[in-house]
Amino acid sequence: MAILFINNRLLYQLLFMLFVLTQISYTLNILVVSTCYTGHLTPTLAIIRKLFSRGHTADFLTSGHCCQAKIQNGLPNRVDCLDRGIIFLEEVDVNDPIQAIKQFREIAAENGTGLAFQEVNKRLSSKPGTYDVMIADWALLGATIASELHKIPVVTSYIGTLFLALQDDPNIQPRLSYVPEPFKFFGDFVEFLIAYVYHKTASGPAFNIVVEINKKFNMEPKIQNYGLTFLLPSSYFYAFSNLIHFGPPNVFTPSTIFMTEKTNVHHVGYFPEKDFYQKLDKKVEHFVKNSKTPVIYISLGTLFKTEVSKLEKIVSDLSIQREFSFIWSASDFCFEKLKSLELPENNLIIVNNVAQLTLLMEEKVLAFLSHAGGNSVAEAVYSETPMLVFPFFADQPANADHLIREKMALPLAELTQPEISSKLALLLSPEVYPDCKKRLKKSKEHMTSMGGYEKAADIVEKVASGEIKVVDAPKLLNMEQVYNRRLPTKPKDYSMCVTFLVLRSHFPKFVSIQHAKINVLVRFQDYI
Repeated sequence: MAILFINNRLLYQLLFMLFVLTQISYTLNILVVSTCYTGHLTPTLAIIRKLFSRGHTADFLTSGHCCQAKIQNGLPNRVDCLDRGIIFLEEVDVNDPIQAIKQFREIAAENGTGLAFQEVNKRLSSKPGTYDVMIADWALLGATIASELHKIPVVTSYIGTLFLALQDDPNIQPRLSYVPEPFKFFGDFVEFLIAYVYHKTASGPAFNIVVEINKKFNMEPKIQNYGLTFLLPSSYFYAFSNLIHFGPPNVFTPSTIFMTEKTNVHHVGYFPEKDFYQKLDKKVEHFVKNSKTPVIYISLGTLFKTEVSKLEKIVSDLSIQREFSFIWSASDFCFEKLKSLELPENNLIIVNNVAQLTLLMEEKVLAFLSHAGGNSVAEAVYSETPMLVFPFFADQPANADHLIREKMALPLAELTQPEISSKLALLLSPEVYPDCKKRLKKSKEHMTSMGGYEKAADIVEKVASGEIKVVDAPKLLNMEQVYNRRLPTKPKDYSMCVTFLVLRSHFPKFVSIQHAKINVLVRFQDYI
């Protein structure tokens, strides 16, 4: 009996040691590569907090001066964080379309693909065998390429519209643009032009950089073998990597059919971490509590900037109207300037770095005027807050277009006080508001049922262990096919002429448009 007892005790000790060793061996050391853009960083930090709670560790490689400002402050544990020159641009100027396109090319191709590859390759080369898995920002395609070179499993996080057109589903039409109401009649042609310009200025250069990296390091030419003639980051992750996709699926996915396909996109919806809810600033809290009119929250994001003089005019006009109470969360580039106006704060307050989700959850906040950034859309849906949308660039126009189609938002034709007040009156009307709230609630129920950050952390672990592997997903369209689907079969002459006139000051003198039924070389001077 004593021998049996000793044997049992030894067995338990061996089992315990085996358990401990298993736990130790399963601790992941993660390299996180991120931009400093708030909407990009928010879901990444949430995933890392979940992974920290499971005993894993992480180092950060980021851009700008992000380590102390956002990363260390957003995590319960101290981390090894290195600021590097991956993305130099902190803002995109939307006042000058040509400049904005150049800046977006810099972000997507030169920085996000080229520099990101160099910096991550340098880090991984200096610390071989250190990392078990990488989590990369979706804007940093080069980070994913570098992880493949070093044979490290990689997961990318993204919150926003998936710009994916499948060959086998002609009903899927991901939008690249949002066309204001007065110009809807030539929207399809504008959509085609945006696809064309984006290909020439951003996706084409990124494509070429990846091809050069593949040649230089003797890597498999995946994009050429696949048959792609363009390169969106999401298209690369869809075909060759693993992408964690956040947000409301009825807004951010091409179709419900797409979600049933076996792909490398893992939909997790969105469910906020209640333990990390920020408290409202006392000033904001007091303003909401004492407001006598409907409270409207305004935030136009942190990435894109416009002329401060225009914003000064808008906030001045909003401060003297009496129908609504506005809370404007101003970006760093304009906050001090707008505050220096010293406007009366009866109907408007200007703040910076507000606890956005906490504010949207306030019962008295009835609407959200937004740029339609991915993170803002997810928080608006979660809080069931109807929106006015005024998008700028990147995924924002597509997000806005989908919100409007789903009747969860109304569009702004221009950013002025009369337009804002007019659209708010319509949005809050008995004919519109209840239906909008109902649709938001339904979208929230679907979004919060998909696993959120817990599921995202599971995916990271499974990719690291090899349980989740890259699969052969249904084929995407190439760029020529996208052109043909964007351009109307029989575009009306007035649509083309108006488009050329509108774009006269923003494009070179010549533009070549290829289509199955159209081959046009336009000299713009001939139309002016």
